Parts: sequence; structure tokens; C-alpha cells
Amino acid sequence: MIRVRAAVVAAATSLLALTSALLAAPAHAATIDGTPLETQTGLCSPSLSARTNVSAISTGAQPQVGQDFHLVVTVAGFNQCLSSQSTSVNLQLPTGVAVSPSGQSACVTFATTNPAGTTQNAPCVRSDAGGGFLRVDPQGATSWTLTRNGRNVVQVQLAVRASSAGQRTTFARVCDGGSTVVCEGSPVANAVPSVAFTVAEAPAPPATVSADRLKIRKVGTVCGGGSCPDLAVTPTSLKVQATLLGQRPAGVWRIQRRGPGKAPFTTIASKTLTAGGGYQSLTTTATGLQPATTHRFRACFTPTGGVQVCGSEIQLTTASA
Repeated sequence: MIRVRAAVVAAATSLLALTSALLAAPAHAATIDGTPLETQTGLCSPSLSARTNVSAISTGAQPQVGQDFHLVVTVAGFNQCLSSQSTSVNLQLPTGVAVSPSGQSACVTFATTNPAGTTQNAPCVRSDAGGGFLRVDPQGATSWTLTRNGRNVVQVQLAVRASSAGQRTTFARVCDGGSTVVCEGSPVANAVPSVAFTVAEAPAPPATVSADRLKIRKVGTVCGGGSCPDLAVTPTSLKVQATLLGQRPAGVWRIQRRGPGKAPFTTIASKTLTAGGGYQSLTTTATGLQPATTHRFRACFTPTGGVQVCGSEIQLTTASA
């Protein structure tokens, strides 16, 4: 969940400026803010109607290829002629940046006078606004309502992911309904803030996989109806599963077995992996074994051009005949 940072940027009008956002966990390390844009009203004084800003926020020093970061649009209403004012929010994703399939996006509202104490999640929906823009509206409505003496800020926090490195610029198109400046263009807007940021190349994969990540276990126990038959163990076979989680280099992943006595470890199953991350599993059954004999199993990984690393062994015994 994204929380609001209490620190604010002082504005020439002496009003609170837009509040940036940070992820609560893990803490963000880098916030890149664009230049806030102000919309005016000719109907009262002071003439400031709203202030809008766009930010790019990442967990590292800068966004990286393949890692989630957030594009954040913040609109604060300050119109002194109105008790509330409406606003629409549209955000353009730059080339090579798309909505994250797994990241957490959110919309929040709060009061500039007490950001931390008034933050409230607001259900919101995205739709295609054309021209590469996404429109973000509150659920069940076609615009956001900013209340002068209440929650006068809306913040759209979109989790995104970049597929390529380089300099990027993202634009927002915001229509402040409290301003006397006409909203025009597509999507209609009277404020078009932007933020420029750099996406770094993805970090290089690790040189190898450490032994503590090469897990192996017996599989096949099924519980139901008050009994738990062990389908992994028979008089002539043993079934095991290796698992691997996290970043890895390219290489070959193996399950090895060592029989009774001083027999050496031999490979009974293998899988070639490309460099990457995530969860992998490899399951195999050692067959042709003798009843009531003990066997050792381990998972090993050999990076391309590197040395084999093996995890801890497990010891299993076949069932009696």
C-alpha cells in the first residue's frame, strides 16, 4: 500500500504544494518529481484553483528494466470560490512502459492540511482514453471531487514495469473543473504536467546459485478420509521434487541419487534453465530400487561455463516388500 509522505514542497503562494508518495514496504529510495503546474480561476482571489504534479517512484536509485515502479499523478484543489471542484485524471505511459501485471496500483484521497491522518483508499477504474492515455476515475463516477475543507487531494498511483532501458517522459492530462481556463485537446485538459526519468538496464543475473537455495524433498503423500498414504515410497521406487526460487544464471539443474554403500551420486533428472527469476520445480521418480534400502538425493546446479553447486542431501528408504 502506498502511504503519503508528510513532507511537502513550499510554493510561492504559501499554500501547501503537492505531496509526493512513497511505498510503505519496502521503502522507496528514489522519487523523481516533475514541475507542478497550476490552474487559475478568474472568479475569486487568490486565483489558484488547483496544482498538479507527476512523479516516478522506484525502490532503487532509479527504475530498472523488469522491476515494478510507480507513476504517480497528484491533483490538489485550492479553489476558494467553491466548496468542491471536479477533476479528471489521464496518464500517458511512455514507450516501453506498461501497467504491471502483478504490482499494486491504488488511488487515494487526503487533505493537504493533514496528509498522514486523512489518507483514504478510493476504489478506482482504468479505461482507454485514446492517444496512449489511461483515464482513471473513481468507481461509479466520471470525475474526482475535491472538497475544499476536506479531502482536497486525489492521487493516482499506477504500478508499471519497463521492458527497455533509456530516457522516458510521461505526461498527465488533467481537467480542473474549478478553473476558468477551458479544458481542450484529447483527452480534454487544462493542465499537462510531465516527469522525465531514466530506466536502467536490468541487473546482471548472479554468477551461480548458492547451495542453500537448492532444495529437495520427498513428494507424494496424500491425506484424506483419515489416512495419509505415502505415494512417494514403494518397495522399488522413491519420488522427489527439487525447487528453486529467485534469480539465477543460465545453466543445468539436476537431481542426483546415491545408492546404498559407497556408490557415487548419479544424475536421474535434469532441466536446462535460462537466466531469469521466479519459481522452478523439477520432479522425478527413482525406479528399479531394492526393498528396504536407503538412498540419498540432492539438487545441483551448474551455471554455463561454471562449477557445479549442490544443496543439502536428504535420505529416503524404500518400503519393505
